[in-house]
Amino acid sequence: MADRADQTEVSLPAVPETLQPNRDYLGIALGSASNWPHAHVLLFPDDPDEQCPVDHAAVRVINAYPHDAKINVIFNNIVAFGNIPFGAASPAITFPARTYIGKTIVDSDYDQPLVGPTQLDLEGGKSYDLIVLGESGQNQPQMLLIRDEDPD
Repeated sequence: MADRADQTEVSLPAVPETLQPNRDYLGIALGSASNWPHAHVLLFPDDPDEQCPVDHAAVRVINAYPHDAKINVIFNNIVAFGNIPFGAASPAITFPARTYIGKTIVDSDYDQPLVGPTQLDLEGGKSYDLIVLGESGQNQPQMLLIRDEDPD
């Protein structure tokens, strides 16, 4: 890709990864962090055997907050996901389908949430990736909820 006025090509180090056929992956390009000195891409495979009941939603959390911190994600004042290191994904957990108030804390700093509170609407029978992102330019840390779409 050639450089354009609004875009510059960036080369990322090769990441050894074996991709399996007929499997979906979520790819995230991450900037450098103190424990990962170069920008890189991480791939997170979807669980092909994941079955979610129609009245529940499956959620996994990906920590893309690059500050050597383990994060905890709280749903309705209960720690739902704990101690997720940078660049890692939690196992998927199912929750009753409904609206949750979510926030992210670093380590055990419950008084100063990194992100949130944020409303998270979970639909029954669906799977979600909840990505915790760090600062970027003028953007503050945030949680990005992505619903996995069924292939047509």
